[in-house]
Amino acid sequence: MVVEQQLERARLELLDMGLRSNPQLNYRSGSKSLDIIDEQSAKIFEILVEQETTLSFLPLPEEYQQKIADNEDEGTFFQSDKVSELPPLDLYLEQKKGVSRFSDKYLQTGLIPAKLDKALLKLEIEAHTMLQEQGVEVLYLALGFLQWNEPTNSSVSRYAPLILVPVELNRSSARDSFKLRYTGEDLGSNLTLAAKLRTEFKLMLPAYSDEMTISDYYQAVSDAITAQPSWRVHQDKIGLGLFSFGKFQMYMDLDPAGWPEGKKPSQLPLIGRLFRDGFDQTADINPVDLNHPEKLHLVKDADSSQIEAILAMKSGADLIIQGPPGTGKSQTITNIIAEAVALGKKVLFVAQKMAALDVVKKRLDETHMGFAVLELHSHKSTKKTVLSSIAESLEQGRPQTKNREQEFLDLAESKASLDDYVHAIRAPILHSAVNYIEALGSLLQLKIKDPDSSLPVLPFSCFEQWTAEQYSNAKKLVAELVQQLERVGVPAVHPFAMSGRTDFSPALQQALTLTLAQISQLLSQLDVQTETASTFLQLEKPQNLQQVTPLISTSAWLSEVPDLKGAKVDNLL
Repeated sequence: MVVEQQLERARLELLDMGLRSNPQLNYRSGSKSLDIIDEQSAKIFEILVEQETTLSFLPLPEEYQQKIADNEDEGTFFQSDKVSELPPLDLYLEQKKGVSRFSDKYLQTGLIPAKLDKALLKLEIEAHTMLQEQGVEVLYLALGFLQWNEPTNSSVSRYAPLILVPVELNRSSARDSFKLRYTGEDLGSNLTLAAKLRTEFKLMLPAYSDEMTISDYYQAVSDAITAQPSWRVHQDKIGLGLFSFGKFQMYMDLDPAGWPEGKKPSQLPLIGRLFRDGFDQTADINPVDLNHPEKLHLVKDADSSQIEAILAMKSGADLIIQGPPGTGKSQTITNIIAEAVALGKKVLFVAQKMAALDVVKKRLDETHMGFAVLELHSHKSTKKTVLSSIAESLEQGRPQTKNREQEFLDLAESKASLDDYVHAIRAPILHSAVNYIEALGSLLQLKIKDPDSSLPVLPFSCFEQWTAEQYSNAKKLVAELVQQLERVGVPAVHPFAMSGRTDFSPALQQALTLTLAQISQLLSQLDVQTETASTFLQLEKPQNLQQVTPLISTSAWLSEVPDLKGAKVDNLL
């Protein structure tokens, strides 16, 4: 019972009984509708549906347009109080055209031409957008309306359409006017209204069928609402608008009463796992199939992850395939459909967006599997189109496939070669435990650290016969050497780099320490003396021992210069 209750709660969320934005229950003139006035619904049904004749739209007569312009009327819809000098529009049309206006190929509206074109263009764009994005028809011509009231607000009348005819708007060019055409899809009564009346008013709205005329249907509706004296049927009230039944159709599909015992939605294993048991995280994939993808019926290229998805489907697993655009999801779906068809299964492919259906259908057409597809969306779900599609598939006959034995042999040979290559690059090199991939990775890292190849190249014979143990010991020695170099620096620039000693005893260390102390004292004295001499001679103070030598030479030269104090230099010339 838990699954049934959860499913019923989810089902009720699909049922939209609100009146604010639900034209199936509360039709109002506005941006998503166009009122058709002074027409007879029975005649329109005969011309549009039974005769399949295309209809055009008529704006207000010129007299009314001129009167509205003179009164500077800003409204778009015809209002008789604004043109009080003219008779009501229906009386005017009766006087001008008579009953012949009901049999012509035009639908009368209450809009001026500019407003009429704008309204039709908006309806066509929104209907076309919904068809392209979701693959559903939402443009309907509503014939006949039920005027009804809510018990809590009996003073406000609501209008709900009774018969909805699926139509489409077309025009040959932007300068041409719109034409209305019946799409050929099944038409019927207002299912949302029927659910509303059944659940809240305990009234059963009759269902329209092809066996009855619309006049008979209007009478049947009138008989069904006799318990509501304020309600009435307006059989000649007509409107063109956008009506969406997608969620309500799902609500009806999930009704357990419409399913045989054992096949009800709550009794399906998938629904049980979704609401109660959860899903197994691992799919039981046959490793033989994974290693031999040529046994699959692939019609598009597939990588290893896509093959795993196909095999998961083949094993009966429930799975979700996720990925950003361009990662091959539609390609994988195409392969899954091909594999399922090859196994003799039937596949139902649904998508929220029309574009997803078109992409997969296009890929199936590219692989010559399009004839096995029966499209049941948008305008392709009519009886005529469905029967034509089935006939076209049957006319193709049995599929012809060529012998691919040699291709399979070539594939097996290529796979064996690739497997040998993979095994070779993963095998240890000689006696070491290092394979080719690891060695190549180490070499690449070395080139990054030493781009100029300044390190010496060691001959391979030095370590050709190394075992894994010898290689490990060598790595340890190198690691210790690196640590030592990091601690003492590069030997070539070390202060004792020129020393030739190979040992260093404690006695030598003591003598060296004493000598270094004496040298340090001498260096301090030398520093003081060089500072005094450089200051006296007005020279720059030496910064190291190498610069002291020129200072000594300069001082020695100056010490040998004769004392010329008091001498008259001019007399020497």
